[in-house]
Amino acid sequence: MTLEAGDTSHEMYGLAVDIGTTTVAAYLYNLNSREQAAVASALNAQISEGADVMSRIATASTADGLELLHRKIISTINNLVESTSNNTGVSSKQIYSMVMVGNTPMQHLFLRLSPASLGRSPFTAVTKSIVKTSARELDININPAGSVTFLPLIGCFIGADTTGWLRGSIVKKKPVY
Repeated sequence: MTLEAGDTSHEMYGLAVDIGTTTVAAYLYNLNSREQAAVASALNAQISEGADVMSRIATASTADGLELLHRKIISTINNLVESTSNNTGVSSKQIYSMVMVGNTPMQHLFLRLSPASLGRSPFTAVTKSIVKTSARELDININPAGSVTFLPLIGCFIGADTTGWLRGSIVKKKPVY
C-alpha cells in the first residue's frame, strides 16, 4: 500500500501490456476515468536471440539464457513505461497496476519460468493460472508498490493474449434479452 498526502486518486494509472513474440504494445489508462492516455509499442528485445519461440525456448534452457531473455523483456517493458510517461507527463510512480497478456512462452520468459517443457512432448506449461506479483519483484519501473497481473492461459500454446481478447469481446457485447 502507498500513502500519499492529499487526494491523488485522479492520478492513478494502469498499464495494459501485450507481450508479442515480435512486438510489445503498452496501453496507459487513467484508472479513475478509464480513459486511455497513451499507446506505445516496441520490438521485443528478445528477438536478438531468435525470431521464433522455439529458438527462445532453446536459449532459455539454461539458467543464463533464461535470465538473459527475462532481462530483455523487462527492459523492453521499462522502455515502454518511460515512453508512455514521457508522452503524457504521467510519472511512472503514478502507475499502480499492470495487466499482462502474451503467448505461453512469452509468459514464461516474463515471469522467469523455464519454458523447457514447452519445447518437448507433452508440451506442458509451468502454470496456466493467473499470476499476480509486484512490480518491485520483477524490477518493473512503475510504483514499487504496484501490482503486476498476468492473465491466465487457456492451454499450452493458447496464451493469455487470447484470454484478453475473449474477455474484451465478452465485455463489449450487449446482453440479449
